[in-house]
Amino acid sequence: MTTSKTTKKTAVAVPRTGPDLKGNTRKPRTLPEGQQRLRQHLAKTLASWMESTAHLNTQVKLAEASGLGQSTIGRILNGTVSATIDALQQIADAFGRDPGELLLSSDLVRVNYDAGRYASLPKYERARVDAFIAEVIEQYASAGRPRKG
Repeated sequence: MTTSKTTKKTAVAVPRTGPDLKGNTRKPRTLPEGQQRLRQHLAKTLASWMESTAHLNTQVKLAEASGLGQSTIGRILNGTVSATIDALQQIADAFGRDPGELLLSSDLVRVNYDAGRYASLPKYERARVDAFIAEVIEQYASAGRPRKG
């Protein structure tokens, strides 16, 4: 009878510059400007969400709530990895928000509501909420100022 030992493999970070195993010089990988901006925006948005949500304000807490690894959360916050759609969905689910919000410009005004509860409303009730918002916006625009009352 033979016994085998299970060895744990450890990931080793490979430097992006300097010589590789064959002695060839590596050049640092540069991302297209748009891709780097998107990573930075995602990192900034995620950090903001975490700061404003006490029960998800650390990488460990968010990792536990989202099912992602803490190191993945850290790499997203550092902008060193392109987050997958699945990762964005898991993060958004932990916050009870839509994953697209992670990528929206912060210049846009966001209506603050519980997206999960809104989605669970019957279609006619969602239409009523949407109509109410549209009515308030229209009244404000036509009067040139907020309605008092």
